[in-house]
Amino acid sequence: MKKIRVAGPPGTGKTTFLVEKYYDALDKYQAADIVVISHTRTAANHIRERINNPKSIEEYYKKTGKNLFELIRETKKIRTRNVSTIHKYCKDKQGGLDILETTDYEILKSKYPIFNKHTLNKKFTYLDSLFKNHPFFKFITSARDNGKDLTPYYRSLSYEEKNDYKYSIQQLIQMNDLYSDYKTNPLINEGRSNVLDFQDMVENFCSPKYKDPIIKVLMIDEAQDSSVIQRKAEEKMSKNCDLFY
Repeated sequence: MKKIRVAGPPGTGKTTFLVEKYYDALDKYQAADIVVISHTRTAANHIRERINNPKSIEEYYKKTGKNLFELIRETKKIRTRNVSTIHKYCKDKQGGLDILETTDYEILKSKYPIFNKHTLNKKFTYLDSLFKNHPFFKFITSARDNGKDLTPYYRSLSYEEKNDYKYSIQQLIQMNDLYSDYKTNPLINEGRSNVLDFQDMVENFCSPKYKDPIIKVLMIDEAQDSSVIQRKAEEKMSKNCDLFY
């Protein structure tokens, strides 16, 4: 496997480079064997749009003389799966998962008022918003992304960071126990045996239960922002690669 690291500050053309390398790869490999991962749906959608954009294809044609217009059109559907966030990729590879929804938070909140203590009955329309803005979910996401247990992670934080999470470490541990029980207890989660959140999807994908995927060209956008568990997933994804950007 050849591993290539591309560095540059904003505005230096990294996305243009990525699109060109995607076209190079598409000239040699099947579209199903090329995967592009970004950290947000917005970024993944932007990269997909750039790849599919006739203007980008025309610029590549002028630069290389390779006409990919028809090939890009024919493989457009494949990119709805293979240009995505890492959570979506891991979810798709496992299939049939029972994914946590914002309605689950409403159930948690009604059963355990502590989840509502610092949110002033705020409604979370999207799961992304819940995990980014609710103090508890924000905390456990950050701890798991850093590969740390809750108490050691809490101790590593500054006074200001601890205040930002609102709850005490005792409360956070209590809430995590309630949350973990909710995800696996059909008696309180409306009959489901294994409800998964974003981190669960990635961690499950990393387990030996799932074979290393056949990816020939893997591109990780903003790779420096990958969390500990995401890097493990990326390592698994790259096992069969010829090129890893």
